[in-house]
Amino acid sequence: MAAKDVSFNVRILLYPIAFLLFYQFAGSTLGLFISNFNVLIAFCSIFSILVSFFLFRKSEINICISSRQLILALLFVAIATFLFVLRINWGIFDFICPTGILGITHQISEGKFPATYPSFPEVTMNYHQGFLFIVGTFSYLLEEPPALVLKIAFIISFILIAISLIGLFLIHLVKYYMWPLVLFIFISSVSPKYVVDLSLYNFVNVFEYIISNSWPLALLGIILILFMSSMNSRQSFLHPVILLIILTLSTVNATVFSLLVMTMGILIARGALQIKSKKYLIKSSIYLLCLGIMYVIPKYLPSAFLIGENYEIVQAKFKWAEIGSVKYLKSTAQYFLLSNPITFIGLFICVKNLKAKVNQNEIFLSFFLIVTFCFPLIIYI
Repeated sequence: MAAKDVSFNVRILLYPIAFLLFYQFAGSTLGLFISNFNVLIAFCSIFSILVSFFLFRKSEINICISSRQLILALLFVAIATFLFVLRINWGIFDFICPTGILGITHQISEGKFPATYPSFPEVTMNYHQGFLFIVGTFSYLLEEPPALVLKIAFIISFILIAISLIGLFLIHLVKYYMWPLVLFIFISSVSPKYVVDLSLYNFVNVFEYIISNSWPLALLGIILILFMSSMNSRQSFLHPVILLIILTLSTVNATVFSLLVMTMGILIARGALQIKSKKYLIKSSIYLLCLGIMYVIPKYLPSAFLIGENYEIVQAKFKWAEIGSVKYLKSTAQYFLLSNPITFIGLFICVKNLKAKVNQNEIFLSFFLIVTFCFPLIIYI
């Protein structure tokens, strides 16, 4: 390997991600009480800067690579981003529909927050407002059209995800740290016409989800949790910080928030069983209680759950209890048929990781992927 002569602190990656997550959460929450948009922006900015600084003030991990590797990485990021922009369908996920995210962002860019549905001005739009609050803020401050700022925000999100994944791999000294970008380039350049028609979503390029306004921050939130578990081995520090990050995702993406709550519940319960200590058992009970409270909080704040007086209550039910065992087994079989064979390889690796003595990061990822796979099998919303 070439001589390592370029070094930078990992906080360079973490600060902007943390700022965005806490900024949108503060905006979604404080927007209920602060009507002046300028004051709201100021409060959210100060809050996000202070929290981000507090969380990462002691994060002194440096990433070291050679100048040659750095140039190669930046080149790959540029290629992946170019293909992403070239391949993306900007009309997907209601982007160009005036009643969709563009109409909502336009309201925020004029200082109206929380926004309402254009067709139903009496109904507050509390679905995925976190990302749109960020975009609307920049559109408001820069006085640029919301459509342009939305596109720029999606592209910046893609770049942040790509660079962060490289940084995460470098922290773990993975030899093939460029794999994420190689995969990004491969998938971003694949035409959907060559995908077997198993369902409608097979025609959607995976990175088109980056312009679904709930997903950029959701993916960055997962990456931030992985960074935290990579840099800190002390569980006493990890649990409250990760729970705080998960809470910010309640205003971003309902699915990811739910999966992370379940995953952390399993991890905390697992730790309580492994560490036979009354002190740890008490701490674990407190953390599990916090998880329960976190799941209740979105019912009273603007969230990604479409919960409010103008919406029907969202309920999670167990499939086998509702549809019967025969129909459940049939739907499960159909789900397995639609699953890519690579998914089962990944599940095998996850289970194997849990049996082996692996680091905290791999344990979290393994449980998260297992819960993700099982979630649609046993629960429906």
